[in-house]
Amino acid sequence: MEALAAEAKARGAESNKSTVAREILREGLFKKKTRRKTKSKKSQRDEVVPQVYALWDEAAPKGIARPRSMNDRRTAKIMARHAEQPDLGKWKAGIILMFASNRGFYLGKNDRDWKADLEYFVRPDVFAKWTDAAQQFEKAGGDTNEFLLMMKKVKDEQDV
Repeated sequence: MEALAAEAKARGAESNKSTVAREILREGLFKKKTRRKTKSKKSQRDEVVPQVYALWDEAAPKGIARPRSMNDRRTAKIMARHAEQPDLGKWKAGIILMFASNRGFYLGKNDRDWKADLEYFVRPDVFAKWTDAAQQFEKAGGDTNEFLLMMKKVKDEQDV
């Protein structure tokens, strides 16, 4: 570095730190750090939320409310759950498992005619319960794809 400073001085340039730094960069001794590009939160949100909506449409049985529009509260909940579990396959397994486990209750066969919806599923406690159940199934040696096919058959039977 001293040699570069002496060389810069010999060429008539000031030998201050910025001049030396420019000379070092010009010589290619040190590479300038570049920022790693990551997806912005907005672009990630614009990708994830529609995928979750489509997943809900695919996995939830007929008669269950479909989200019609994106609102800030629902989007925030979806993104928070996505940060906890980015694997949408686990989401799908959790949704199907939730409806298959207690078909009547989640489908409105209760004292209030209440039906589970996406807002209910993305509540932290509910989401953790069902995605953890899907993971436990997989850890027990079950194949998630086989599980999804089996649950789809159950869902199709419900839809008839």
